[in-house]
Amino acid sequence: MTNKFLFHPHMNEFFSVRNCVWIFLIALTYFVGGLIGHMLAVQPGFATPVWLPSGIALASVILFGNRILPAVFLGSFFYNSLLVPDSHNVLSMVKNILALTGVSMGASLQACVGGFLIHRYIGFRPFDTTANVFKFIIIAIISCLINSNIGLFSLSLVSHVDWFESWWTWWIGDINGILIFTPFILVFFQYTFPKITLRNLIEIVVLAILIYYGVNLMFSKTYHLTYTMIPLIVWAGFRYYQIGVSFTLVLIFIMTVWYATHDFGPFFVEGSQNTSLLLLDLFFSILTSMGFLLVAALTERRKALNQLKGYNIDLEKKVQERTLALQQMIDEIKQMQGYIITKEKLATLGTLTAGVAHEIKNPISFIVNFSEASIELLNQITTVLESQKSEWEVLFSTEVPENLKLVLLNNTKILEHAKRGSTIVQGMLLHARAMPGEFQATDLNELIQVYLKLSFHSKKQQYTDFNVQIKTELQTDLKPLFLNKQDISRVILNVLDNAFDALAEKCKLLGSTFQPQILVITRDLGNSVEINFRDNGVGIPTEFQDKIFIPFFTLKPAGMGTGLGLSISYDIIVKGHHGTIEIDSKAGEYALFKIILPKNSQSKAS
Repeated sequence: MTNKFLFHPHMNEFFSVRNCVWIFLIALTYFVGGLIGHMLAVQPGFATPVWLPSGIALASVILFGNRILPAVFLGSFFYNSLLVPDSHNVLSMVKNILALTGVSMGASLQACVGGFLIHRYIGFRPFDTTANVFKFIIIAIISCLINSNIGLFSLSLVSHVDWFESWWTWWIGDINGILIFTPFILVFFQYTFPKITLRNLIEIVVLAILIYYGVNLMFSKTYHLTYTMIPLIVWAGFRYYQIGVSFTLVLIFIMTVWYATHDFGPFFVEGSQNTSLLLLDLFFSILTSMGFLLVAALTERRKALNQLKGYNIDLEKKVQERTLALQQMIDEIKQMQGYIITKEKLATLGTLTAGVAHEIKNPISFIVNFSEASIELLNQITTVLESQKSEWEVLFSTEVPENLKLVLLNNTKILEHAKRGSTIVQGMLLHARAMPGEFQATDLNELIQVYLKLSFHSKKQQYTDFNVQIKTELQTDLKPLFLNKQDISRVILNVLDNAFDALAEKCKLLGSTFQPQILVITRDLGNSVEINFRDNGVGIPTEFQDKIFIPFFTLKPAGMGTGLGLSISYDIIVKGHHGTIEIDSKAGEYALFKIILPKNSQSKAS
């Protein structure tokens, strides 16, 4: 229901047929409620400890706004007209009209102020939070002071009033009417009733039966078990929230009022039915407050759980989105990593190619030179033989044998260097064709020597006037190891390339006064083999030594390295062969790479 015109209605809205119908119905309800409350009124009937119309009036203003106040005024006016003395003259009639107007104005003002305060400080649904329930109770207590004072003062104009008892009864009765019947009316308009199933119907019948017997226990002449109502209210609150508590309280209230008016129960006071009902009102005010505070706490809990469930759904959605984005980022990183690794492999292949080109150049030069010389000698022999056939015997004894010996020597040299070139090419093919993870018996010393030459000659092509004193201390009785030959050769090449680059950089800094040196050592440690690569280059600063094996970390200038060589080497030694690779360096003096390979690395890798 909209609250657009609650306290400032448009005139068309005020005089609409629909609003007039509501005014008539609410005035009639107010009048009937007054008649019911009159049955319990303090003589001469001006105050009652149970005043239903106060709850009806406040609920109407909350729902319809101040345009419904004429209904409260009319209902109060016609009901109270039954209470004032008969008019014997014009003066008494004026007094009666003034008294009725005052009482009706008090009832209307009380409903207006209460409705305004609730809309101002609570809102349209007063029972959804514990804070709102507390505010509702305070507003009910404060607003009921209005009619208890204005009403009694107006009625005192036409009749004698016992101010103390009547004021107290009027105030408590209005509060109790608001606390019990305002929520009962509001739930019809503000809350959705649960769908009635057979199971719910059985539960409601059982609850009603328990309420009946609970009230009987509370008002029995022996026990007076007033607390028996508490678990029933809690049950109704947990199962049906505001609707359940409102209906339960009204049902209990009707039954307890009947018992209290028939002199039963713990609230009975001998000779004073009004006091009995006031004590019942106080008990019920506490019970009602407890019930709605409980149900408000349950509502807050339910909202919090629903909100938490919504947050969980949103969080799961965001986690899925972030996971998808992270997965895409990981895929991109893997793709980039693959590209850089490929680039690193191509760089390694370039180093190998340069070294091979240098190594194979000399054998090919020998083959070319000796082939040309042999061809020239053979041509000379052929020419001589054809031109001087008669002198063959003489020629064979002098020039021909010498030439033939030279041809034989040339062909021997050609064969020797061709075999050398074939060996180099075969080594390259073996390097290229070796499959990842393929372990084979490997002569470690020979592998180091081959790649030491390849790396050195590759760097000589890169750095002009680059001469390095290379020393090796390779243990001669070192037995072949089962290794992944391709991977270990990449490690050797990566470490040596870094060593030669460090030496070249120091050469630029110190010039001819510096003598570059590289020392390679192999040792048999029993269950493992140790390889040391030591150079006297620029070294590695201490603060960077723990990062040197991190992927993409490099100390080389931009464009000179990818930062993956030593990272790949670390993975090959540690993960592929279950060995260790360590670094010991002093900036500006030396760098030492120590590699330890277990002899049973093949079984560990498998």
